[in-house]
Amino acid sequence: MNERRPIKKNNPQKPANSSKAKEGDVKKPSGKGKKATKWAILSVLFIVLLIVVGCLTIYYILYDGIPFVERIEPYVRPAFPDEDDFSVDYDISTDENTVLKTPIFLEKPIDENIINILLVGCDSADGGSSRSDTMMMLSYDKRSGRIVLNSFLRDSFVPIKDHNWNRLNATYTYGGVGLTINTINEVYGLDIQYFVSVDFEGFESIIDSIGGVTLTITEAEAKYLNKYSHAEVSAGEVKLDGATALEYARIRTGIIASESGDFNRTNRQRKVITSVINQALNAENKEVLSLLKTCLNYVRTNLGAKTIIDLASDFLDMNNFDITGYPIPAEGTWKYDEFGKMSIIKITDEGFDENIEILRQRIYG
Repeated sequence: MNERRPIKKNNPQKPANSSKAKEGDVKKPSGKGKKATKWAILSVLFIVLLIVVGCLTIYYILYDGIPFVERIEPYVRPAFPDEDDFSVDYDISTDENTVLKTPIFLEKPIDENIINILLVGCDSADGGSSRSDTMMMLSYDKRSGRIVLNSFLRDSFVPIKDHNWNRLNATYTYGGVGLTINTINEVYGLDIQYFVSVDFEGFESIIDSIGGVTLTITEAEAKYLNKYSHAEVSAGEVKLDGATALEYARIRTGIIASESGDFNRTNRQRKVITSVINQALNAENKEVLSLLKTCLNYVRTNLGAKTIIDLASDFLDMNNFDITGYPIPAEGTWKYDEFGKMSIIKITDEGFDENIEILRQRIYG
């Protein structure tokens, strides 16, 4: 049986090469193509709008408006006090219903591309009569995504404006996070203008909202956690819930033999914060929403709306960050001492200037 082939009909009005586009011709999109392009653009704009609105909402809920003021006179570090003529104000309690908000001195940025944020952990997020348990500066380089964590030792003996000399963590009770920022900036030559504060309850909840944190712990740390918390862990890589992570971050001097005081304690705190950052970056959408909801309940900050949006955009673009951490004062610039019957970390006269230079190198290179 012969196969019948279709008969080709010539179209005299259509050139033979009309199906081939001539060089330089622009093909107009079809009606469907125009609609698809339009909806794609609208979808992108809608997503951007959601991000902006979300960040603005977070900003208005979390924002803690501590005023900024110009410094009238340049800072001059006072001489170390004479113990015979010095009385320590041990009773620095305040009215628990009073929120102390010392204005933050405006500081010119050392580097426009690097933002320094003070992370404050305390018994009470609004200050009250609590002392700050954790004072850690997060330095973020917008160009490289590099993060440097510097922990300020709470027992560091420093001059505090209008309050003589005392331990650094007393600043939070005297004047809230504003006085803490001013003191750290003055003593260490920094430009901190922003803070994020959270209380212990919030710290636990934030970690639980991302499913816990993964840490590598020692035999001594595991033994301590098993004894003083509800944990049942072994040395090595473990996942800790919020309550156990808080217990881990607060292991104090003398609990674990052969440790050098608060330096090991702040090292554990930096490990926890580093794990929280990495865990949040790799979290599922549901965990991210849970984290944001938790932050709305427990976190306070003075980061502006634009800064929050910029940081959120950076975090969305990066899968992980290069994070390093150190204690301040640095090794070799201090010694353990007693002053006015209290144990202190005494920074040497040369040590103050050395720490300023060390911080500059760590943060700015």
